[in-house]
Amino acid sequence: MNIVKVNINDLKFADYNPRKWSDEAIDNLKKSIQKFGIVDPIIVNKNKDRNNIIVGGHFRCKIAKDLEIQEVPVVYVDLDLEKERELNLRLNKNLGEWDYDALANFDKDLLKDVGWDDVFIDKMFFNLGMSEGKNKLREDFIIPPFSIFDSRLDYWLERKEQWEQLGIESEIGRDKNLLSMRNTTILSSIGFGTSVFNPVLCEIIYKWYRFI
Repeated sequence: MNIVKVNINDLKFADYNPRKWSDEAIDNLKKSIQKFGIVDPIIVNKNKDRNNIIVGGHFRCKIAKDLEIQEVPVVYVDLDLEKERELNLRLNKNLGEWDYDALANFDKDLLKDVGWDDVFIDKMFFNLGMSEGKNKLREDFIIPPFSIFDSRLDYWLERKEQWEQLGIESEIGRDKNLLSMRNTTILSSIGFGTSVFNPVLCEIIYKWYRFI
């Protein structure tokens, strides 16, 4: 791995980079670079179609520009756009905060492969629809529009609580043994052969029907 010095003005920021930085992080890195310089090289693509695009080190490069540093240490890689984006995601995985709008542009399978689980991905995409000025996703779907539901998650429980506060009593209105099952200790503990009405599930079935 060769480290070379490169004019900082030759480097280009990746427009998809999903990392964002707090004021505190900016201040801390600025102090570090002022004291020690850039000790961690910038990773840059040399692919003919992606020449001089930064893959890893956007934050360091930004602070270096703010400090009017002319040359930075660089390690070059040769990657197509797909691999470049994946490496960017992997390098950033355990650092700082995320720009979820940018992160949502990555393929969900790639996000899973990098290490995020389904719950994180579902909540991320749902929260995008709940952010200021972006309420359409929440208005349209109520619950994240994915094929697996988890009624233990916060947004599901909060919605169920809203229904309960309106006075709905899910267990009322049906016979105890609609399925005509034999009475056992297990069945008794779960309602003796009758499922309990879930108002959130019912609501999203009605709500989602118009999208079919």
